[in-house]
Amino acid sequence: MIRLITALFLMLVWAQPAHADLSQHQERKMIINDVERTYQIHQPVPMPVNLKNGLPLVIVLHGGRSTGEQIARASRFSAKADKNGFIVVYPDGTGKNAERRLTWNAGDCCDVAMTDNAEDVLFISSLIDNMVKFQGADPKRVYIAGMSNGGMLAHRLGAELATKVTAIGVVEGGMFASQPIPSVPVSTMIIHGQIDKTVPFEGGETRSSLMKPYVKPDTKFLPTQSAYNFWREKNGCAADEDASTKGRITTYTSKVCKNQTVVALQVIKNGAHNWPGSSKAVYSEFDDGSSYLGHDATDALWEFFSQQRKHP
Repeated sequence: MIRLITALFLMLVWAQPAHADLSQHQERKMIINDVERTYQIHQPVPMPVNLKNGLPLVIVLHGGRSTGEQIARASRFSAKADKNGFIVVYPDGTGKNAERRLTWNAGDCCDVAMTDNAEDVLFISSLIDNMVKFQGADPKRVYIAGMSNGGMLAHRLGAELATKVTAIGVVEGGMFASQPIPSVPVSTMIIHGQIDKTVPFEGGETRSSLMKPYVKPDTKFLPTQSAYNFWREKNGCAADEDASTKGRITTYTSKVCKNQTVVALQVIKNGAHNWPGSSKAVYSEFDDGSSYLGHDATDALWEFFSQQRKHP
């Protein structure tokens, strides 16, 4: 009986995702049109030996009324960076309260960042330039991942910074009818739960009472399928797509697209508003309290990102 209890205890310990050690993060600042912006940077440990072409760069955008530090803990992207040799950066959105519940200006969302028209596109564009010029990031391997409100901004950045961004990854983040058009193809992965109430999978208005005050009145999200089709169309993908199901995850992939880009959609059956693979919801005030440990969004996004390169 003791052996059985011990074995069960070890299984539970092993099943819990390790949270990132943030002690190796460096907090930095930059000024964007007289506004101070902050971000945390993590260089891989140990540093890769071959730096000839620079290192991949992953920028991770937190959810609404959250912080870069919180998405760092939830996503554990720094541990992934150490294992695979890339730079990861966690920028902070903007807000007016001392509790640092920050948001991003994704056009039709969210909160103060939206109403004050925060210059988040310029911030991330300048951040990319800084990472390439001073931190050894490879300009052909620049990736942006975003959760919820951060995912909404990722859609916008994929279009407005299409010449700088290689691929975007959107986790439970919606697209709006006002979505800008990219000038060049950008690889895209979307991960979305079918029972998300904050950003409904089927589109329409948010069904979260917490979320409603932070979007423009009567704002409606496009269906997740429409967001997937948007990127397929703008990337000039062929009609054929691959589809596969593993457990609760169904993945649709369009691989025959312009400039060797790829567009993928992962649908999580019974998945809600969370970062899959995070055992504790610490990344967004709009999180619904659920957790889904049967899939790891960080693993899925890095596997996708690592196969993408910027082509003319």
